[in-house]
Amino acid sequence: IFVDGEEFASNGEPGNTEDDFRAQFMSLTKVLSLETGKREIALAVKVANYAHRIGGMAQGPIVIAPMSVLQEKNWISQTKNVIVMGILLMLGLYHIMLFLGRREDKASMFFAFLCLNIFFRFLGTEDYIEKSFPRADLFAWRMTLEYISLTVGWWTLMAFYYHLFPDEFSRRIHLVTTWTGIGATL
Repeated sequence: IFVDGEEFASNGEPGNTEDDFRAQFMSLTKVLSLETGKREIALAVKVANYAHRIGGMAQGPIVIAPMSVLQEKNWISQTKNVIVMGILLMLGLYHIMLFLGRREDKASMFFAFLCLNIFFRFLGTEDYIEKSFPRADLFAWRMTLEYISLTVGWWTLMAFYYHLFPDEFSRRIHLVTTWTGIGATL
């Protein structure tokens, strides 16, 4: 983003070809101090997307608002996400401990895998990884995590149901979802 011809903020590196650009999905909040009495500013945005369907400006519009409003919205959103991620992580670890204490309870193991899978999906779909390591080129890793967690998620859910209700849940459905999930993940 350029303000009055000067680079103000960047997210990834736009380029004219696929080899010249670096993809990065990360929300960005920046403070723009305006000169007293200035009535107009010129915003220019350079965008390149060769990597993913939601690249470019698809993440949302540029929001211009007082900094306190932006910080409050961001804080509320991040707080909700961190609480949910913490609960998922604790549930996953707790159910692993339950399974380790009672190995015949496979439903606990698959529920733990499901919770941990959703936790890792949060990492892949939100911008926590890129905010933690802004200079690293983690776009491909993040997209891989996002898509693998999708296929592993429904497979672990079906395995959880199968082991929770073994008499009511079809073994054929369990085997089909298992092999389809493994095949889709590979």
